[in-house]
Amino acid sequence: NLNTVLDNHKVLTLANGDRIAMKEGTRIFFEAEKSDNASPATMSRVGVVWVPSTVLPWRSYVNKWIEGRGSEERVILRSLFDRYLDQLLHFHKMQCTSVCATPAIYVPWMLTHMFDSASKYLDFRWDASGEVFLEKIFIFCMCWSFGGLLENMDRVKLSQFMYTLTDLLPIMKNDSTIFDFFPDDNVLDWENW
Repeated sequence: NLNTVLDNHKVLTLANGDRIAMKEGTRIFFEAEKSDNASPATMSRVGVVWVPSTVLPWRSYVNKWIEGRGSEERVILRSLFDRYLDQLLHFHKMQCTSVCATPAIYVPWMLTHMFDSASKYLDFRWDASGEVFLEKIFIFCMCWSFGGLLENMDRVKLSQFMYTLTDLLPIMKNDSTIFDFFPDDNVLDWENW
């Protein structure tokens, strides 16, 4: 029960009945997306700081992520984010309907996580010889970060819009979209699933 921690007694009571006394200078911080399940007693004992998602733009998150990478990576990744993300975020907001509501930071967060995963398993180099393939990996992760939230009709729109941004996309046949391809590190190009 958190109420006993937050009142003057400062004692944490665990589910098994054990009690842990908090020291005088102890401060506890909670980060929560919502406080829907917090009781009025709990809310009356805490100081609440609310930060709307509009205060933290995607660039703040992405810049922090990029700073944790190597120097060659930072230059390339920063240029890719600058080249694509604002245009795609605007297109997504104006032309597409997501299947579920997500915070504005979701797509950049998903993109960085997908890129981290892909870069662990795909074989490429962080230099000029690998830069084109790296961009294809970035485009793949970016398309799925946006497209994972979309129905098929909006994925088609997104795929068509991507062709206005770059010429590094695969040649489409029939009704295929960018979502039918992946960057294959064996041939350093797009392959159909």
